Amino acid sequence: MKQIMKKLFPHTLWNRDTTSLLGCAASKFIVFDIIWCLQTTFTSFSLPEVYVNSLLAALLFILPFMLTGKKWLEYLVLFFLDGLLISNLMYCRT
Repeated sequence: MKQIMKKLFPHTLWNRDTTSLLGCAASKFIVFDIIWCLQTTFTSFSLPEVYVNSLLAALLFILPFMLTGKKWLEYLVLFFLDGLLISNLMYCRT
């Protein structure tokens, strides 16, 4: 199991680009939650699940960069993620 994890996630994978893209994706989810809570109370931010789910979703959305190493693909994924989050705020509110 340890060899599989080393092969999938080598130490060279967590460089400056990967961590900055992870921070960008995580901040997208946190900003979405802030905008979502503007009309209500901010009690959801007192729960650790908000931050854990944001980090897990951010890890899920940077997988294209982690697997391919192409920045343009990750920028495209983050652009579509922005569109989905904005359309959720505008139309669905669910």
